[in-house]
Amino acid sequence: MAKNIVKLVQLGCVVGVIALAGCTTTRSPFTSSSRNAPPPEQLTPVSTGTVNQSELPPADGSQPQSQDPQLAGNQTVDGEAQPLFGESDGSFVSLDDVNENTNVAGRDLTGPLTVLKLLGVWTVQAGEETCRLNLTQSAKGSTGRYRASAPNCALPAVAAVSSWQLAGNQVQLFNEQGQMIGNLLQNGDRFVGTMAGGQGISMVG
Repeated sequence: MAKNIVKLVQLGCVVGVIALAGCTTTRSPFTSSSRNAPPPEQLTPVSTGTVNQSELPPADGSQPQSQDPQLAGNQTVDGEAQPLFGESDGSFVSLDDVNENTNVAGRDLTGPLTVLKLLGVWTVQAGEETCRLNLTQSAKGSTGRYRASAPNCALPAVAAVSSWQLAGNQVQLFNEQGQMIGNLLQNGDRFVGTMAGGQGISMVG
């Protein structure tokens, strides 16, 4: 009986040893080889470089055109700059024109009066006020008269002069509405007369 018990104990020990050996030989998914594997390589960053910027062309496919600063405000026709607001009136008299046409000495009005003798700048005086009146040979439309102007004149009656005509030995002055507002008679090398309202004036070249 005792021998049988001893054999059973020995058999149980053998079975336990075999079972323990089987557990130690089973491969675990977390082996040392997997734990010791080198880390994955890192990707090398891509160099972005320099980005060039440029304006996109218009949607209609047309190309932008640069403008010459010297032609700003003007239009170009066949390569020539044209005034933005059309051609200026050649009969307009600026202050520069008045200064260039100013006569220092009195005019020689001997002999018959002609339009050519009266062209240019005259000094008109009324009391203490003086103005420059420019008589041109440019036609005032279809009126049969010539253009006249008195830029920056402080005398309202003279400043309103826009045309003139020669009638014998008289110089007649008209406003923009075609009304005669002044009549001057020759007196030696000058003209004397009155403006609308009875204001006396003299005109010397």
